[in-house]
Amino acid sequence: MGLFNTSKKKKDTSSKAEEKAVVSEKVTPPARLAEASSKRAGGKKKDSETTSTNAYSFMISNPRITEKATVLGANSVYTFDIPKSVTKIDVKKAIQELYNVIPTKIRVAPVPSKNVFIRGKKGVKSGGKKAMVYLKKGDKIEFV
Repeated sequence: MGLFNTSKKKKDTSSKAEEKAVVSEKVTPPARLAEASSKRAGGKKKDSETTSTNAYSFMISNPRITEKATVLGANSVYTFDIPKSVTKIDVKKAIQELYNVIPTKIRVAPVPSKNVFIRGKKGVKSGGKKAMVYLKKGDKIEFV
C-alpha cells in the first residue's frame, strides 16, 4: 500500500466538505412555483403580490391550432395550450391582460400524453392542458 499517496486523499475530502456546505445552502424557488405551492396550500394572494403583464405570458404559451380549434374559432371560441398547474381564474386574468377582452366562459380540458414511433425510435409526446376561451360575438383575438 506504499504506492498510493495519502496526502491527495486528505485534500479531496476537504474539497468535498466545502461542496456539501455550498449545496446545503437554502435555495429559493422561482416566484411562480412559490405562487403555485401557496395556492395548493390554500393561501391567498396579498395585494402586494400583484403581477405584471409579463407574468401572465407563461400561463398562455401559444394558441392551439388544430382542425377542431379553427372550426370553434368561427364561433368566437379560442383554444390555448396552458401548463398543468394553471386554473380557470388564472386563464381569465391572463386573457384580460394580454388581449384586452373579457371572456364569458372558460373550459379547461386535459390533453393526454401519446406514445409515438418515428424513424425506428419509440417516444412519448408529453401531454398538458388546453383552455377553450369563449368571447362575446363582437370580440376577437388577433394572432400574429
